[in-house]
Amino acid sequence: MAGDVFESEFDESSAPEVTKFSYLKELVNLKVRNLIDGLPFTPDGHQKAQDLLTRRYGEASEVVGTYVRNILELPTKRERNVEEIHEF
Repeated sequence: MAGDVFESEFDESSAPEVTKFSYLKELVNLKVRNLIDGLPFTPDGHQKAQDLLTRRYGEASEVVGTYVRNILELPTKRERNVEEIHEF
């Protein structure tokens, strides 16, 4: 379900493909990023990255679900202390 929401909000958005590719690179771990770093920073490169990740790691919804889980597991700071937020 979370993967479907991410796909509909992100993959189907009107954002340029290179922007989506940039976000994709930011969201994956280093091992996965190393797989796609050599691809050109173009719309075609973004599509090749998605195809590669789908072939290697399974269905696109599973890959996206992993991105969403990783995002949700990022640490947060709830206090409004500016100094602590900057440290964070």
